[in-house]
Amino acid sequence: MRNTKDILKKPEDFPSEDFQEIAGMIGTDNAVKLMDRFAGNTIYVPKKHHRNIIKKILGTPGDISEKLGIGRSTVYRRKK
Repeated sequence: MRNTKDILKKPEDFPSEDFQEIAGMIGTDNAVKLMDRFAGNTIYVPKKHHRNIIKKILGTPGDISEKLGIGRSTVYRRKK
């Protein structure tokens, strides 16, 4: 019996466009491992939240208000 790795050697060999993209990003060996481990399951991949990105770049609301010379409440109001 043939191994999955023997059949799926390049991204375009995968059955769906989503998995072809995943295989292109993480490599075919890792995509096969993902398929073998989670076959038949739904996997949720959360989006990064803008708030977390802003916090990493600019800091906390206190840091932002200090850098910009505005009140903390203004930062919270602008974030929404």
